[in-house]
Amino acid sequence: VLSQGVKAMLTIGGWTGSQYFSSAVATEANRTAFVKTVMDLVSKYDLDGLDFEYVFPSNSDPSQY
Repeated sequence: VLSQGVKAMLTIGGWTGSQYFSSAVATEANRTAFVKTVMDLVSKYDLDGLDFEYVFPSNSDPSQY
């Protein structure tokens, strides 16, 4: 139970976590699985939002972003 006005959010990525994000979204199948997993977490924990910190993409091809 959260206090009035307090929001619960999930942050994905960050300084070290972004190294895994490129592979998580590299293919259509990976993106589908990633979105399903994240949305399941949002629903399960009744979160108010998501924050993506894609700091250092590991793929050097800008067309992949």
